[in-house]
Amino acid sequence: AAQSNPAGEWRYWGADKAFTRYSPLDQITAANVSQLAIAWRRPGVEPGVKEKYPELRVSGNFRSTPLMIDGVLYAPNAIGLLRALDPATGATLWEQK
Repeated sequence: AAQSNPAGEWRYWGADKAFTRYSPLDQITAANVSQLAIAWRRPGVEPGVKEKYPELRVSGNFRSTPLMIDGVLYAPNAIGLLRALDPATGATLWEQK
């Protein structure tokens, strides 16, 4: 049976160990979805990385599922290196080099 994650957490690629892809969160509804706005966004690769490695080519086809564990958002950048982000602000907590 699937184990529920703490509120707002997405600890596995399929949401839980049973890969249910289900979230019980209900803050976004059909009635308010049109009022959503972008809170923050990040570049696929930080500009400094592109400057240091000008031969680097970033694919527009890279896709991933971010994980949310203990209040930290973990997501790969556009070249597959992992970074940890503050989900409220988008600030980088650390990034794999």
